[in-house]
Amino acid sequence: MEQPEILVIGVIYNTYPETLRYLESMVPPERGKFTVILVDNSSRPAPENFSEKAGRYPFVRYLQTGENAGYFGGARKGLKHYLAENGHYPDRILVTNVDICFTPGFFDRLAGMGQGELPGVIAP
Repeated sequence: MEQPEILVIGVIYNTYPETLRYLESMVPPERGKFTVILVDNSSRPAPENFSEKAGRYPFVRYLQTGENAGYFGGARKGLKHYLAENGHYPDRILVTNVDICFTPGFFDRLAGMGQGELPGVIAP
């Protein structure tokens, strides 16, 4: 797998400051496709400039669900959104809380995992 597709799904519920720190910590891998879908699980209205700040990252898609579907329901909605846009599953799917930060090189290491094999589940 030379150009792996990585999908990161972050489920948001009233966690806007944390979400911006989460995005700031992301360094996309040097190769392959990288997409982050932020699934807003019906939070209170976002601060005015949230969409603008999240929009600074070209790999981010912001999805408002209109309902609180719960953590896994939000993750499912994010995956369905990706499938509707791309027509296939990505090579790697990472579902996270948005109150974490990534270390430099994390996504390059994730892209390289499982080459030549089919990993089942990888959890940080």
